[in-house]
Amino acid sequence: MARAPMSTQKVQQWIISLLVLAVSCFPLGALTAAVAMLSDERHDAAMVLVGVMAALGLAAVSAGRLVHRLSPVSPWTLLGLLPALAAAALYL
Repeated sequence: MARAPMSTQKVQQWIISLLVLAVSCFPLGALTAAVAMLSDERHDAAMVLVGVMAALGLAAVSAGRLVHRLSPVSPWTLLGLLPALAAAALYL
């Protein structure tokens, strides 16, 4: 079963959404490393960084949905919380 070819606009949407994902992953990784370093001595600061990670993850998923002209308010948007939840489970 062959797939129909994608239009130029659809390809551009996928490229932009992958760029949004890539650009948001770097700060999330850096914040995870910061949470790991701060979790022992500055627990309060680590909690704030986890909150920042949650907001950044939600914004990244919402931006990816907006690129595809979908509503940013969706159950799929909650996937943006996964990096923050993982960092909180591992280090807090």
